[in-house]
Amino acid sequence: MGIETMYSVNVSQVATVSFEGVISDIGSKDPLSFATVQLLHGDEVHSVLSKDNGVFSFPSVQPGDYILRITYVGYDRYEKRVTLKRDTKLTVKMAPSGNSLNEIVVTARESQGLVSSSKINREMMTHLQPTSFSDLLELLPGNISKTPSMGQVNSIQLRETGTLNSSGEQYSNPDYAITSLGTLFLVDGAPLNGDANLQYIPGGTSSDGTSPESLRNMTNKGVDMRTLTTDDIESVEIVRGIPSAEYGNLTSGMVNIKRVRKATPLTARFKADEYSKLFSVGKGFTVPNHDFTLNVDGGFLDSKVDPRNNLENYKRVNFSVRISKLWRRDKWEMTWTPSADYTGSFDNVKTDPDLSYQKIDKYKSSYNRASLTNNFKWTFPRLKWIKTVNLDASVSAQSDQLKRTKLISPQRATVAPTGKEPGVHDGTYLFSEYVADYLCEGKPVNAFLKAKGEFGWEGAKYRLNAKAGGEWNYSKNFGKGQVYDLSHPISTSWGARPRAYSDIPALQNLSFFLEGNTLFLLGKNKLELQVGARSVTQIGMSERYLLQGKPYIDPRANAQWSFPAIPVAGKDLHISISGGYGVTTKMPTLDYLYPDLWYNDIVQLNYYDVNKPLEYSRVNIITY
Repeated sequence: MGIETMYSVNVSQVATVSFEGVISDIGSKDPLSFATVQLLHGDEVHSVLSKDNGVFSFPSVQPGDYILRITYVGYDRYEKRVTLKRDTKLTVKMAPSGNSLNEIVVTARESQGLVSSSKINREMMTHLQPTSFSDLLELLPGNISKTPSMGQVNSIQLRETGTLNSSGEQYSNPDYAITSLGTLFLVDGAPLNGDANLQYIPGGTSSDGTSPESLRNMTNKGVDMRTLTTDDIESVEIVRGIPSAEYGNLTSGMVNIKRVRKATPLTARFKADEYSKLFSVGKGFTVPNHDFTLNVDGGFLDSKVDPRNNLENYKRVNFSVRISKLWRRDKWEMTWTPSADYTGSFDNVKTDPDLSYQKIDKYKSSYNRASLTNNFKWTFPRLKWIKTVNLDASVSAQSDQLKRTKLISPQRATVAPTGKEPGVHDGTYLFSEYVADYLCEGKPVNAFLKAKGEFGWEGAKYRLNAKAGGEWNYSKNFGKGQVYDLSHPISTSWGARPRAYSDIPALQNLSFFLEGNTLFLLGKNKLELQVGARSVTQIGMSERYLLQGKPYIDPRANAQWSFPAIPVAGKDLHISISGGYGVTTKMPTLDYLYPDLWYNDIVQLNYYDVNKPLEYSRVNIITY
């Protein structure tokens, strides 16, 4: 199925004519590169590949009647009879093929390219009516539909491995979340960096993982998908295979999110079910003849873990402004796509004193993130070798607070160590129940800068594209950290002390990458190769760290051999063989490199006076 427009240019008395055109997706209007374009005239076959911008060209063919056949993996074959009497140009719009029901695609479309990935478009999301990004994973192969769990962290599970318990059985260990930590989330080319997140209560979580702080702890676990709204998303690509060398600091896969940047009517969505209420609104504006687009949208979510329980809820607020501006010149074009975003995420849990022995038990966590992103892209249509130059930059700042109020009831006279330094000091007895207050204040700041150039060479039977660039990531937490009274701790059995997060050094990752993509036409077969390498180095650390300045090299390679299409019952059967090898490296987080100090408190004198415990009891501790 296709839609085309065609027009001709009058040329008199020529022996040959030229035939060219452009190929794009019928829905998204994105150009389709590397499409196979054939002109058939009897036994005579002319074959070319479309370029990165979707343009194909036959500069010199004999006038006459031809069959134009265009094939592209994942799209219906396009075929049309054309008569070439003079120089002709053609615009072709191809329709994707996929599993559909009543014209609605119900699963993510699998990529047929070099890298194993799944693509989710806006039509699929509209059919699903998601509450958060977590719901989109239901569209992936093998995933199931389930009720949203908004009362706990929603971490992604790609290529999940888990850990083994003492019996040799596999289970999900909440303290070992390398699958979600190793998944890279990109939003309009900028990574969502959680390496400086330190919002937790050391030693204060329950051993069974059911306490409010255990369920909502995101430290060393990557991105909480509850914070990601879907109403401003145009498309999502979830990569499970060996990614391009352009992308690094990952081990499990990549989620590449592209947001809406086009003129759209005023749209509003309201969703209500037994668990949540969601409202969102958005509009895309365009200025005619100025290549300028403005997108504005926002939303609010109020969710309950149990509809009958008003004491535990989750709320999210989001707002986004995005601009797209294009400048056209004779020798170059520049696209500028800045954006400003805010996301607020709020967890609240309380215990009903009439239904529990725990008379006072409150948990409140707030996450406020503001970010600015700038993307510049220069294209050079008249230059032979240089295709594009990209410069991407982003900075984000968060203000996070975790507040915990809890009634502590010691079973017996318990010792509360109060010394912050090693050595001998007096401790404090906890004789009776008390109310403990805990505050964890984090202020992570993340910065990102990336420069990339793309180059290309092509011949009649081959095409070579190359990309090279560098990337710098910065993560630092400027928060007060853990604030609480040592004489009234929130747990009577831990060996931690308060510390200021601002005292922890920053993390800096410096990366470089180089990659080549080659395509060869071998008769009616097609061979595509992707070979590259990426280096990553952690800089700015103390020399006592082995990681300081040490480069880690990640070689990566993908290959695909595509056989000629076989007509079966009026459809084209495409067969291809793919394979690859790659190494991926994830650098440690702030908490892994600078964990809390552990204090070993040994009681060396313990005198408890039964008659006057408050006046004469005494405990002396030596701390290591």
